[in-house]
Amino acid sequence: MLKDVRMLLGWAAILLVVQTIGACGRTSLDYRAAAKAVISGNIRDQAGVKRIDAFCDRPSTVRVGSTFDCTGVTENGETIRFRTTIVSETKVDVASQNLITPAGIGKVEFTAVKLLEQEVGQKLGSENFDCGDNSIIADPPTDLACTLTDPVTGHLFDASVTLPSFEDLSSMSVVVADRPRK
Repeated sequence: MLKDVRMLLGWAAILLVVQTIGACGRTSLDYRAAAKAVISGNIRDQAGVKRIDAFCDRPSTVRVGSTFDCTGVTENGETIRFRTTIVSETKVDVASQNLITPAGIGKVEFTAVKLLEQEVGQKLGSENFDCGDNSIIADPPTDLACTLTDPVTGHLFDASVTLPSFEDLSSMSVVVADRPRK
């Protein structure tokens, strides 16, 4: 029988890449160009891909708080969606809508272990839960195939993490097989 563990923790873990860019010394910013630079630079590096070609809608207004959408296409043809917010006259925030970076996967693994530890009443250690090391481009909800290693026996168990949202982990569920892999 599979164990289904629902997360009841109330804290949020941001899985999405959020980057802020400013216009150093300038009084205004070309918001589209700034967002494209963040996507093609910092976010590309965090995602661990070779190239992201960025495309951004023209903002309907340039008022602080307004948003516009961007997309990035990786060298493999995968599309990442972004929402860009004008933070000030000299800053924008670019937040991915469907990308989990390796750092975000680490947060998923950490939270999944905490849930399982609460369920089984023993320490498992986040180093014993692995969902891979590569970025994931997917629309929520999404399931991650993971592996739980029993810290005592070393047996490997298949596990699945369901993420209804990438913005927080409050509704994450974790399912672990009853029996180890053969």
